[in-house]
Amino acid sequence: MLIKEEQDKIALHFIAGFLNSYGCNSLDDVDGALQHLIDTAKVTQSQYRNGTAEKATSIN
Repeated sequence: MLIKEEQDKIALHFIAGFLNSYGCNSLDDVDGALQHLIDTAKVTQSQYRNGTAEKATSIN
């Protein structure tokens, strides 16, 4: 497993990419996008705990 600093760097990279893809143009956009990401992450976490998560796929 990666050390915390490496995990943080990777997470920030992916969050920045998500915000860019989301098309954020203002702080309100960033707030909404991050809330969407948090909500989706909570659902995904719950699905993994319940064994109902679908296999992750990448979209390009």
